[in-house]
Amino acid sequence: MNQEQLRIFNENVKIDNHNVELLENSTIANKNAIQFVFDYVQEADFWWMVVVFALVFYVVLSNVRMNQLEERIEELEDAQDRIPELEPLLAKATKV
Repeated sequence: MNQEQLRIFNENVKIDNHNVELLENSTIANKNAIQFVFDYVQEADFWWMVVVFALVFYVVLSNVRMNQLEERIEELEDAQDRIPELEPLLAKATKV
């Protein structure tokens, strides 16, 4: 290796070492955050889990209901598109 290649190699090693250090710090920070959340859950009462479950259940049911309403709207729009086909039948006189 000549001097220029050696200098570039050393710079890349410094950058790699710095990146590894950042990854280690991030991993430690994430581990600490997960540990904090786990400890909090262990210390906290069970009631907040019930609240979260109720909210998730409500969101899921609302999503199901919204999908049902959207399907119903599409069915009504399709039916409205077919109305011109039915107009001759509706225009005929009927005996009462």
